[in-house]
Amino acid sequence: MILHLEAGTCDSGADLEIINQLASECYQAEHYSSENYVFDFECASCEILFAFISGLLQHAENGHCGSLLERVGALNIFLRFVSSRIS
Repeated sequence: MILHLEAGTCDSGADLEIINQLASECYQAEHYSSENYVFDFECASCEILFAFISGLLQHAENGHCGSLLERVGALNIFLRFVSSRIS
């Protein structure tokens, strides 16, 4: 879903800029944001950097550092946050 939104192909009008803005507004941002000026996102478990939050989500979904997607995990909370902001 996030990859679709980042691509700007959704009827909602969401695009990469909006997703990045929501990623920074979510109160869990400190758990997946990077201080690297090239890569905005970082896996809190293994410290791998990602240019897009969709890449971090794919990393977690593929079984790497899946705790980020647990019910109270930072990325799961981010996904619910996005769902509440985009219709």
